[in-house]
Amino acid sequence: RLRVVAFDKTGTLTVGRPAVVAVDADEAPAAAVLRRAQQLAAGSEHPLARAIAAHAVQAGTCAPAARDIRACRGAGVTGEVDGGCCAMGSAAFVAERVGPVPPALSAAPLPKGATPVYVAWAGRAHGRLVLVDRLRPEAPAMVNDLRARGLRVMLLSGDGAPAVAPLASLLAIADWHAGLTPEAKVGLLQEATASLGPVAMVGDGLNDGPVLAAAAVGVAVGEATDLAKESADVVLPDGRLDLLPWVLQLAEDVRRSVRANLLWAFGYNAIALTLATCGVLQPAIAAALMAGSSLLIVARSLRAGRAARTAASDGAAVPPAAVPRLGLEA
Repeated sequence: RLRVVAFDKTGTLTVGRPAVVAVDADEAPAAAVLRRAQQLAAGSEHPLARAIAAHAVQAGTCAPAARDIRACRGAGVTGEVDGGCCAMGSAAFVAERVGPVPPALSAAPLPKGATPVYVAWAGRAHGRLVLVDRLRPEAPAMVNDLRARGLRVMLLSGDGAPAVAPLASLLAIADWHAGLTPEAKVGLLQEATASLGPVAMVGDGLNDGPVLAAAAVGVAVGEATDLAKESADVVLPDGRLDLLPWVLQLAEDVRRSVRANLLWAFGYNAIALTLATCGVLQPAIAAALMAGSSLLIVARSLRAGRAARTAASDGAAVPPAAVPRLGLEA
C-alpha cells in the first residue's frame, strides 16, 4: 500500500564513504583545524566523522580524544579541547554552540555536491573541512524503477543544500529537503503520510533511527548502524540498494498469493462442509481433499517467492539469503 519512498542521503543513496578533499583555515593553522576535528570526531559514529578521523591519520595527525564529547544527532559534536569548548558540525550548529562562521569560510566556493563541516573554538569558527561522497552506482536505476511503479520519491537529508541539491538533480528528485534534524525528518514524514499515504523510509545512520521507526515501513541499507537495523522492518545487504524494487515486488506477489489462498480456503471449506453435512462426502475422501488443498496452497506460496526473485531489477537474480530477513518463513 506504499505511496511514497523517502531516502536519506549519506550512506543510503551515496556509498557512505566520504573523503576529505580540502581543509580551509581562517586566522588559525590548518594543522590546528585538523587536530581539533580529529579530537572531536573520536566521539561520533557519523560517516563524516569517520572520514575526518581517517584523513587526520593519513595526514600524520595524532591527538587524544576531546574531553566531555557530546554528539547532537544530525547537527554536530562538541567537546573540551585545550581547556575550552570546541564544536564541529554545520554552520548553524557551531554558531549556536561556540560562535559565528566568518564570511571567509562560509562564502568560500565548494565543489559540486560537497559537504562542509565547520570547526569552531575561542568564540568563532576557524576552519572548514570539505568532504565529497560518491553516488551509489545502482541508485539511478533503482529510483527510476520506483517511479515506474507509480511511487513518489523524496529525499530527506541532514546535509546542507549545496550537498543535497546536485544529488537530487542527478536523480531527478524534485521533493528534497536539506539541513534536517532527526525530529524534522519525522515531522516531514508524518506530513507526507497524512497527505499522500503510507511512506517507506530508507536510511542507514544512527540519526535515521527515529524516522525509520516512525515510517510505515523502515528499510535499513548498506553498512547500517545497529540502531538503524533495530528500528527498521527490512534490512538490505550492504551494496544491494537495487534489492528495494525486488522487496516491493515480493510484497505484491505475497499479498496476491495470500488473498488467493484465503479465497480458495473459504470456498473449498464452504463446499466441502455442505457436502459432508448432506452425507455426500465420505471421511476418507474428505481427508484426501484436505491434504490436496494444503499442498495447493503451499505450492502457490512457493510460486510467489520464485516469481519475485526474478521480477525486479530487470530480471536480476536475488540471493536466497535475502528472503529470511523478511520473515517469510512464517
